[in-house]
Amino acid sequence: MSRSSVSQGDLTFLRDTLLQIKQREETTAGNLTRMEDQLSRMNKSSPDRRNLEVRINNLRRELADWPRHRDAAIRQWVAQHPHAAIADIGNLPRELYDQVVRYLPAPETYSTTRLRQVQNDVKKAKR
Repeated sequence: MSRSSVSQGDLTFLRDTLLQIKQREETTAGNLTRMEDQLSRMNKSSPDRRNLEVRINNLRRELADWPRHRDAAIRQWVAQHPHAAIADIGNLPRELYDQVVRYLPAPETYSTTRLRQVQNDVKKAKR
């Protein structure tokens, strides 16, 4: 892989990882909705009610963790491909741009010429 561009394989890996996380998040949300509905119809004195409440609370915690999993996947990808992420920041798909730019190395680590180029790429991407 060239150090100056993001290979399609790298972007595909990142997209696939984020898609898997999103699908698991949606599954968790669907299960939570289904269980909350089941709880609302359940008799208050049912012996299974407490067990269902515990499962619902666990799903709520799991659902709250998915944004962290997504951020961790992006942070790991940027850490593994920092030159590629910096070089092609303007060419990243829009849905990834805002997420990836948060984890780029600090601008003071670039040369002045490279910094100007990255700033121009960022301006182009924002249009």
